[in-house]
Amino acid sequence: MGTISTAGSYVMAKLGIYAAQKAMEVTGNNITNINTTGYTRQRLDQKSLYMSGADRYSSKWEARVGGGAITTGVSQLRDPYLDIRFRSEMSSVGSYETRLKGLQQLASVLDEVGKGEDDEGVFEAQFNDLIAQLTDMAASGAGKDSYDTLVQGSAKSLVSLFNTYADKLETIRKNTEKSFDEDIQTVNAILKKIQTLNDSIRKSDIHGGPGLELRDERNLLLDELSEYIDINVRYELEPIGAGMTVEKLIVELESHERKDANGNSLGHAGQELINGQ
Repeated sequence: MGTISTAGSYVMAKLGIYAAQKAMEVTGNNITNINTTGYTRQRLDQKSLYMSGADRYSSKWEARVGGGAITTGVSQLRDPYLDIRFRSEMSSVGSYETRLKGLQQLASVLDEVGKGEDDEGVFEAQFNDLIAQLTDMAASGAGKDSYDTLVQGSAKSLVSLFNTYADKLETIRKNTEKSFDEDIQTVNAILKKIQTLNDSIRKSDIHGGPGLELRDERNLLLDELSEYIDINVRYELEPIGAGMTVEKLIVELESHERKDANGNSLGHAGQELINGQ
């Protein structure tokens, strides 16, 4: 007949109360941060406590029962697959938004949907005017000063429009290049922040801390980075000695197949941006 000591009963109850208390704390933390940007829902990790060996009065027919529940830590409820899909889609969104912005800027200069009024269809209207003047001059006979003056005036107006549009397009080009330079600086700043967080998370792992808030901040930066460039994020375990391992984050540019002028494959090109610290 199995027996349980009074002290064992108290310990089992104490462990259960402690686990329930910690679970309530984790739940309260989740509820409190429900509107916190980038927060990942957490859960309490626990397992059954099993005391190995047998007591003095045990028998082979006695059923062995665990000694209660013990908490092993707090982890995040995060789906790596959804992270990959989200960042991949954000990369496409960022690319199309940049293209759309460029096309809108070009459309503001070369908007030819209109009848030559309110800066819409002006170039087409002026070009049609030149054709009409040339047609009238050809029908009435070349060499007349009045027609020559009209044709020259229309041609000068058309050339003036060319110059005006060229200046506006040059301004758009310079602004776009400046915007690209600012984006490059932003990407470099994000990469530096991620690298700094990697170092902090590594130290937290070595000292036994979960570093969940640090990981939330890093995930936010990775999401932001995916809006600028197409990235591939991997996690590996890095041995640090004495049988211990820590998480290592690797960020790479997503590899794309390269082809030569004849369409032959040259392999996949990808560049490593961050490797651990």
